[in-house]
Formats: sequence, structure tokens, C-alpha cells
Amino acid sequence: ASERAASLKTSFDAAEADAESARKETAETATRLASLERLSAESAGKAAGLEKQLEESRAETRAKADAAREFAGKLRELSEAKEKAEKELESSRAYAEKARADAERAAHAKSETNARARAFADERRAERFAADEKGRREALAKLEAKIESDAETLAKLRAEKDAAEKR
Repeated sequence: ASERAASLKTSFDAAEADAESARKETAETATRLASLERLSAESAGKAAGLEKQLEESRAETRAKADAAREFAGKLRELSEAKEKAEKELESSRAYAEKARADAERAAHAKSETNARARAFADERRAERFAADEKGRREALAKLEAKIESDAETLAKLRAEKDAAEKR
């Protein structure tokens, strides 16, 4: 019986040691489990934070994409406005060139008209001068004829006077 008791005691001590070892393992497992639960909670928190960041990033990306589309639209509008302005500028340049050419033609026509007017005035002046000259020559010729006639009359009167004095 004492053998049996010693054997039982050894078995009990072994069982107690096994139980103590199992308690230690259970405590370690519980500690590891708590640590894993804490890590899991931290990971879940981080995952939630990352999901929130991801959603914020998506929202920011959507906002940036919207802004980029809006910018592209405005850029397109500006490009169209620039093209329109360039066409209007080209049209204005063509109009200005046409106006300049018209002005040059008008100036040339005015110059020709002025030259013709001066030539016409010179011609009229020359005609008046020639007419005046002709009138003066005719008047001079008449005057010379009168002088000659008066000289002849004077000569006749002198001859008559001389004849009257001789008688």
C-alpha cells in the first residue's frame, strides 16, 4: 500500500506538475491570445483608419479629377477663344490691309486729280494770257494804225498849212 501510495503520490505529483505546466501553458496561451486580440484590435483600428484614408484619398482623387475635367473644359474654352481671336485678328489685318490699299488708291487718284486740275488751271491761265496778249497785240496794232493814220493826217495838215502859208 505504501508502494501504491508512493506510486499514487508520484502520479499525483506528476499530475500536479502536468496541471501546473498546463496552467502555465494556458496562462501563456491566454497572454498570447490577449496579445493577439490586442494586435487584432489594433490591426482592425489601423484597417479602419486605412479604409478611411482610402475613402478620403478616393474622394480627393474624385475632386482632383473633377477639377482636372473642369480645367480641361476651361482650357478648351480658352483655346477656342484664342482661335476665334486669331481669326478675328487675321480678319482685322486683312481689313486694315484692304483699307490701306484703298487709301493709297484714293491718295493716288487725288494726286492725279490735283495734277489734272493744276494742268487745267495752267492751260486756262496760258489761254487767258494768250488771249490777253492777242488783245494787247490787236490793241497795239490798232493804236499803231491810229498813230499812222494820225501821222498821215498830220502830214496832210502840215502840207495844207505849208500850202496856205505859201499862198
